[in-house]
Amino acid sequence: MKTWSDATRKWIDETKHKRDHRCDKLKIQWISEHWKDKPLHEIDRESIDQLAKKKAQTVKPATVNRYLALIRAILRRAAHEWQWIEKPPYVRLVHEPARRVRWLTPDQAKNLLDELPEHQRFPMIFALSTGLRASNVLGLTWEQIDLTGCSKTPPQLRRWDNSNLA
Repeated sequence: MKTWSDATRKWIDETKHKRDHRCDKLKIQWISEHWKDKPLHEIDRESIDQLAKKKAQTVKPATVNRYLALIRAILRRAAHEWQWIEKPPYVRLVHEPARRVRWLTPDQAKNLLDELPEHQRFPMIFALSTGLRASNVLGLTWEQIDLTGCSKTPPQLRRWDNSNLA
């Protein structure tokens, strides 16, 4: 009889290549505090919903959904690849409120640039012009910049709306 701990150990071992592997491990650590030795066949929709309610007391709905998505992925793999359980339970994600999108007016952008120290102005102008996230602007390397093409986003760069930089 396989347990949640067995599944998470195998998941961690098989997903070392994932970019968010460290985040998965932290999520698994919290989940395992509640399900450590729970047999996989006892994990049902009700126990998942209870765990989601506990997590929702301390984090926002989007974070709860990331935990639920990890649980769903592990249970699906346990059923379909490892064949440890017959069928994975349905995992219902929680409702996330619509994301609020804000734009700076030209006056607000000018005021922001006027208040910034000199060394922060050019990165901010670039960020405002491209819509790139702060971490992407500050982490740019020369290999990622195409001064001739100007039309393709390197795959590791993401804008706030996940669209390409044109």
